[in-house]
Amino acid sequence: MGRRIRDYDQTWLERQTPLGLTLKVIAFVVIIVLVMIPIGCAVGWFNTGAQVISPQNVKAQWQFAYDYEASLGASASNWCTALADEQLARSEDVRVQLSLQRRAIEQNYNRIKAEYDGRLRDAFRAKLVKPPDVPNRAPTLEEKVAQLGCRPTPIPTG
Repeated sequence: MGRRIRDYDQTWLERQTPLGLTLKVIAFVVIIVLVMIPIGCAVGWFNTGAQVISPQNVKAQWQFAYDYEASLGASASNWCTALADEQLARSEDVRVQLSLQRRAIEQNYNRIKAEYDGRLRDAFRAKLVKPPDVPNRAPTLEEKVAQLGCRPTPIPTG
């Protein structure tokens, strides 16, 4: 009976075997991780919503929308200028050069349009907070050129 009383005098930690203690520590860590992952995900989703409507994000998305709207207009205007120069050129070499320049401007316009469209469709970046006075999708080059009043005229021959 004296030995039994002495066994209870040991602390809980002293009574554990190394393997049993290791398994209990591992089980405790696993339980903590399994509890924290859902909590972290839930908090992350709530935080994402707050970030989307935050003043910093709204300002950044409005700045993007207006900057890219201006870039689309500038590219379309450059295309019109290149077309007018091409139509006035007397040399075939100059026409070819200006035609290639217009194609490069078209590619740049399409790149800007794709980024604009992608960003404004993305709910986490701009869809929910875009300025109301910019289009949901960028106009095609033809539509933007028509808005500018640029009309192609036949290229003179000879």
